[in-house]
Amino acid sequence: MYVDALVGGLEKVYAINPSFRREREATNIHLVEIWQLQADMSWTSNEDLLAMEESLIQHLARSFKDKHSDLYTMAGLDMSHLDALLQPYARITYTESVERMRSLGYRFKFGDDYSQEQSDVLSAIFDRPYFITDYPQKKRTVRK
Repeated sequence: MYVDALVGGLEKVYAINPSFRREREATNIHLVEIWQLQADMSWTSNEDLLAMEESLIQHLARSFKDKHSDLYTMAGLDMSHLDALLQPYARITYTESVERMRSLGYRFKFGDDYSQEQSDVLSAIFDRPYFITDYPQKKRTVRK
């Protein structure tokens, strides 16, 4: 929330911070703390914001690969996933994601959110991070 308050004065801000997440579905990730990247820019387009987020993640991956590979070696991790982070990220629209879910046999209505299983299946299509753009805004009705 602090990043949201700062963007008006600083114009470009980001934060990498822990966030508590409570999912609707009672799964193994129902109550989990995650680390998230939040980036905001004033006076910009959505595409510019996606490009900034992509370049920030790529900078972190490049830094790990070039300067901190010893940490990966000590932890017994394979650095090959960093190569995927350095590739251009795919961008699909929400409508395209709905079509993909339906082609995979899921009953998915336009406007629905993804279950954990659906999110995992959709993510398996890509070999690197991806963005889903053009989410629909559900019509809200105000009750009196």
